Amino acid sequence: MKKTKSSSKQFFLGRWLASRFKFLHSHLDLELKQAGLAIDTETYLASIYNNTFFTFVVLCIVFAVLLKLTGKPVAYSLLFAVVLTLILLPRQFAKPKLLAKRRVTSIEQNLLAALQQMLIQLRSGVPLFNILVDIANSDYGELSKEFSKAVKAINAGIPADVALADLAEETPSLYFRRAVWQISNGLKAGSDMENVIADIINSLAEQQLIAIQQYGSKLNPLAMFYMLIAVILPALAITFTIVLTSLISLSEITLKFLLFGIYFFVLFFQFIFLGLIKSNRPALLG
Repeated sequence: MKKTKSSSKQFFLGRWLASRFKFLHSHLDLELKQAGLAIDTETYLASIYNNTFFTFVVLCIVFAVLLKLTGKPVAYSLLFAVVLTLILLPRQFAKPKLLAKRRVTSIEQNLLAALQQMLIQLRSGVPLFNILVDIANSDYGELSKEFSKAVKAINAGIPADVALADLAEETPSLYFRRAVWQISNGLKAGSDMENVIADIINSLAEQQLIAIQQYGSKLNPLAMFYMLIAVILPALAITFTIVLTSLISLSEITLKFLLFGIYFFVLFFQFIFLGLIKSNRPALLG
């Protein structure tokens, strides 16, 4: 974060562009908050434009040197640098969303366990504020960090229900937001917090069951696709290669190239398949 702030002050071009085009990124302020970045929209945009400019300059130099060494026209370096810079630019704008998604995963993985701990301590007669402090000091990742914000706000004199309501507005996790809102509303209404927490746990357990069913329905076509691409097609390709070598005399290098090509294709697809499984796995499952 400090690096981002400092980079935004290095060059006036980024600040100028950020001030002119800030209105195009009105959603970025909320995304930065949900990503846990304590930085304003204009500063973040300035850092993006500065980094983009310096990336473009570096790529121009690198491509110019490479083209000069290979005897190609150096003017093409501008084209290559522009294309590669435009490819890298959307990733910088998407960074807050990626960070927010990681926070959602960390929060929802530990949400049910933290609520169960809260319910057990409530039934033991522990005050709610002490429970919040305990969860904030526990090893629940981003969830502990979120509750530590509420604890700091309460220590500053803000009522617990208001502090929790404010916390719910900035969190990127829908399930955490619902749970915190229910706790906040329960405190405002003077409800029995044991019943409130128990209802939240039951609701999350139902949502978890639904998420498991949906995840299973997504895995079925993925498994069929995996069998087709990673098992059936390579087997057919190897069989075709063996038949082809019996009809046409292929050199040893060509045969090795074909077999290694099939091997690396299967290996590459398996990495993609594992990534699809991981990305589709609901964070609520823990």
